Amino acid sequence: ADVVIEDEIVLHDGSSSSQAVLEIEDGQTLNGVVRLAGRSGFRNAALRPVTDGTATLGRDGAVVGTEGLLSGAWTSEGLLAPGDDVAPVGLISLSGGDMDMNPTSRVQIAAAGVDDDEFDRIDGSGSLTLDGSLDFGFVDGYIPEPRDQFEIIRATTIDGFFRETSIEPVGSIGPAHVVYTGEAVVIVICAADRDADGELTIFDF
Repeated sequence: ADVVIEDEIVLHDGSSSSQAVLEIEDGQTLNGVVRLAGRSGFRNAALRPVTDGTATLGRDGAVVGTEGLLSGAWTSEGLLAPGDDVAPVGLISLSGGDMDMNPTSRVQIAAAGVDDDEFDRIDGSGSLTLDGSLDFGFVDGYIPEPRDQFEIIRATTIDGFFRETSIEPVGSIGPAHVVYTGEAVVIVICAADRDADGELTIFDF
């Protein structure tokens, strides 16, 4: 009835004109690890329900990797983690559907710098309902500067919030905090910049 991957499945395609796709039957729950390893800039590795239905990423399910598409409508009870041990910074693109995160869902994000290609991102279209937990940390010896910002998630609309957040300590310039804009989730290093506009004004109070 449901889909259990006993070993990791890697979707990898080095060609710009083709795509590696894993399709899950509508209404099914996926448990196991799917690694999206498409060619950079082409997002040609994809995980999706077969038609326009909804699939579920189970509690023991994980979508990880350096670059790829998570297409269609999904309910997430498991792990979303762009990047991996080989390439610690990655991009998961949401395409063609909505995603609802359940309380057991987890998002793991790593940053090696402030440029878009230096930190993990989840980016795409559709609506995203947040829940569960967020874990944010730094890799490759990166030390953030005051007022550094990381737009880690973007969608057409974003509702809800992470019930639990764990952000690696940043010393005297912190603590860092999470800002929800309705279209994005932003990690802001400056503790006083409450609205994430990059400036300290009366609106931060």
